[in-house]
Amino acid sequence: SSKKGILCKGFNVRSNTEEKWLDFDIVNNEETFELEDLRGSYGIGGADLSSTTDLTCATLVVRKPNDNNFYVLQQYFLPQKRVDEVEDRDLKEAPYKLWAEKGWLTISEGATVDYKQVTQWFIDMVKQHNIRPLWIGYDAALSGYWKEEMTSVGFQMEKIRQGPYTWTYPMKQLQGLFQEHRVIYQNNPILRWCLMNTGKKSLNKDGIESIQPVKQNSYRRIDGMVSLLNAITSYYNHEEEYMRYLK
Repeated sequence: SSKKGILCKGFNVRSNTEEKWLDFDIVNNEETFELEDLRGSYGIGGADLSSTTDLTCATLVVRKPNDNNFYVLQQYFLPQKRVDEVEDRDLKEAPYKLWAEKGWLTISEGATVDYKQVTQWFIDMVKQHNIRPLWIGYDAALSGYWKEEMTSVGFQMEKIRQGPYTWTYPMKQLQGLFQEHRVIYQNNPILRWCLMNTGKKSLNKDGIESIQPVKQNSYRRIDGMVSLLNAITSYYNHEEEYMRYLK
């Protein structure tokens, strides 16, 4: 085994590594579903908020009775200024305009994301499709007024601490779900891109591996994966209770 491995084994040295998280054949899933099939369902939400260059992403994860799959709905948000920068400077980042045309991405006017649009997406899911999140996992660091706004319209918000202590178990579970192709995400090209951009940072201490997602480089966005991970973390926090609501 490697010198690093021997050192860590013998002397309880912390081992830090970064590697690609999932291969394309594990991530890729072209199966889709009709939104109408989820009408009347309870879900669990997740969000990864940003203000300028990163994507903001809202997620709903829904399960159905007697069904092993996890159905994922997402909407992405990016400021117009960032879309223009990518176009004008010919940055080979991502086809944001195309994704907006296809409806996967909402473009906010100006230089920052309008969080009211994120709130509205969750409201629309309830009012138009009767898909109701029981909890929504979010990152407190960037939430600002958004948590209060969401709470004021009746959503149950759950603070998810961003890091390996919180994420290790749900991220390992999520990997297993992808390996079994149980995550049906509407063949969403932005989520697929985010998943392929995600690296895994491992910390091995006392033979116990803790993990968290990391960007593989600055242009490779992982916000969709983090939003999904926050939802999945909330799911595992409440799994037993949530499963009683399935109908």
